Amino acid sequence: MLKLCRELENYQNTRGLGTPTCCITPTPAPTQETSPTPSPTEPPAAVTLVSFEAKAADDGSVILIWETATEIDNAGFNLYRAKRKRGSYVRINDILIEAKGDATSGASYSYRDVVDHVGGYFYMLEDIDTNGESTMHGPIKVRVSVLE
Repeated sequence: MLKLCRELENYQNTRGLGTPTCCITPTPAPTQETSPTPSPTEPPAAVTLVSFEAKAADDGSVILIWETATEIDNAGFNLYRAKRKRGSYVRINDILIEAKGDATSGASYSYRDVVDHVGGYFYMLEDIDTNGESTMHGPIKVRVSVLE
């Protein structure tokens, strides 16, 4: 019937016969109401960090150790060092430290930083996902008391 009504309306419009005489608006089928699903304000973090530590080694270098519980679409990590907590951080790794974990299991990582002065240092860890989004962790502090 709806098809016939549309044909009649089309005929009347093309002949200039005024307002169509057959106007049927189908009634939509009733829908079941559902509760709205809450959406997070931010996407899940690429990395669930378990720990991030810095230890001064006997040779005066700093050993950075971190562990993840999960890594969702994680491309890898960068490490940054500064002399002051709110100072200017400088990246210390030449290339991205490749991710070893995945969405169901994490991984353990370590990096040796060779410093040139005795004293305190602050470190930040950056995880970068496969879309280029990054999250910073830290800072953590370590004190180097000897250099070789």
